[in-house]
Amino acid sequence: MSWRTPTEADLLDRISAGELDGLRVASLAQGQGDPVATQMQSVVDEVRGYIAANRENVLGLPGTLPPRLIGPAMDLLLLKIGSRLVGIVFDPDNIRRDAAREARRLLERVADGRYAIEQPSTAADSSQQGTSPRPLFSDTKSQNFRTQDGI
Repeated sequence: MSWRTPTEADLLDRISAGELDGLRVASLAQGQGDPVATQMQSVVDEVRGYIAANRENVLGLPGTLPPRLIGPAMDLLLLKIGSRLVGIVFDPDNIRRDAAREARRLLERVADGRYAIEQPSTAADSSQQGTSPRPLFSDTKSQNFRTQDGI
């Protein structure tokens, strides 16, 4: 299955349309744009960071995620949007907070290579992979440190 860009429809799998509209209205300040689109991009970037942390993974095109991580990304998004509300109880039973915590645990497993994701059918440009360089050691000879001066 190929990677895809998460949509508002994916978010509506986790929340009702009326509740999402209420969140939008309650979290908007005068002159601000829609917080859902902005926060969705932020969450997608965060999830892609977890994916890129494991050098075995290949990133798909910018803005895309593997289908099995879209649901957990939406759990993170809901908590992020809900944190914008001041004085309104968004998650009284901590169900969404717990779902976001589980999503983050899953993403940590992705980063550690303990949860497999499907590789994209179209990879991002290798310069955008985001993996950090790792040291490479090629000398396998052991050193005798007794003959060296110093500490």
